Amino acid sequence: WKAVQWLGDFLIPAAHADEVSAPAAPDEAGSFLKEGEVIHQEGKSADVQRLIEEINTIADDLREVSHTLKAVLGSPESQEALQNIVHNIQEFAQNLNTTLQKDEGDLAHILSDLRVFSGNLKQLSEQAGSQEGTLGKLFHDQELYPRLDQITRDLERASHKIRKGEGTVGKLIQDDELYSRLTAAAADMQEIFGKIRKGEGTLGKLVFEEETYDNLNDTIKNLNYTLNQFTGLEIFLSFRTEYQSGPEDYKGYFSLMLQPRDHKYYLIEVVDDPRAEVTKTIVFNEDGDEVETLEAQRKLRFSAQIARRFGDFWFRGGLVESTFGIASDVFLLNDQLKLSLDLWDFNSEDPAMENPRLKLSAAVPLMKYFWIHGGLDNALNQELKTGFFGAAIRFRDDDLKYILSSAAIALN
Repeated sequence: WKAVQWLGDFLIPAAHADEVSAPAAPDEAGSFLKEGEVIHQEGKSADVQRLIEEINTIADDLREVSHTLKAVLGSPESQEALQNIVHNIQEFAQNLNTTLQKDEGDLAHILSDLRVFSGNLKQLSEQAGSQEGTLGKLFHDQELYPRLDQITRDLERASHKIRKGEGTVGKLIQDDELYSRLTAAAADMQEIFGKIRKGEGTLGKLVFEEETYDNLNDTIKNLNYTLNQFTGLEIFLSFRTEYQSGPEDYKGYFSLMLQPRDHKYYLIEVVDDPRAEVTKTIVFNEDGDEVETLEAQRKLRFSAQIARRFGDFWFRGGLVESTFGIASDVFLLNDQLKLSLDLWDFNSEDPAMENPRLKLSAAVPLMKYFWIHGGLDNALNQELKTGFFGAAIRFRDDDLKYILSSAAIALN
């Protein structure tokens, strides 16, 4: 009974607790009851029948929960499923822990980049609001919007013209004839490439025939050699005149010097000689004696010489004024003085020339392109010996080098 009463006190709601009054305190005169006295109970006692009903209800609920758990977990399949769920939860927790530990550095970098991006975005926002930087000027430039509006209108006009087929782009897009031409041109190109692949035509032979390729390669090598030769070639032109005191006449020269190397050159000259040809005439005077007369005629003579340098001396040889001859030059005083000796015409038909013709001369530069010269001509023939002096113009001509190189390439 005491257990039931304790259980009833525990289960009865607190709302009914105030219905049970506390027992009266014992008399202060004595703490114990006397023989024959009765203990009086004040307030309402617990309803035992109600308590039993509450206990039965609780027991029914417990039985229902037990049956439900048994139905869910009683079978082996349910127990295995529950074990799998627990295992999967454990595996997921372990993988999550491993991933977080592995990617901890990457997450730190991502967070760092996000902080930098946030700072940059904040800085751009501040610039846009304070009219600083490119973004701020872009947002606060009063002339920007009219410009953008003008650009938009221009684009609209251009697009309208293109749709109407106006202008180059419009015709390219809208003109059917142009499309047809392009298609035909593409077909022609395809036909040409087809011939090339078959080895037809000049280009096809060049691509597929070894002989054609070898011939072209040889031609290119020859052209390269010719161009290299003319690249180092120096061409000099000169005009000079001499006044001869003996016959009191002038002699003129036009010279072309081709110098491919520093130690070698070729000399071609055209000479206007006042005594180029001498005719002897025999007449009889009044006394019947024979009288010889010599008549000199002015004609052009030609020189073609090759020169080579040995030390400080240049030696020349070849055709000198239409006859065989030799010559030598030497430059002194840092090329400021040129001394020359020319000897030619060893078998002269001139009746007055008993010895070869010897010419001694000296020349000095007056300016960059001007020379003065003088000397003694025909020194070995007393009757024809004469002094002379004159001037010359000498310069380098690169245009002529270009003409000669082009001519050489054309001949090759």
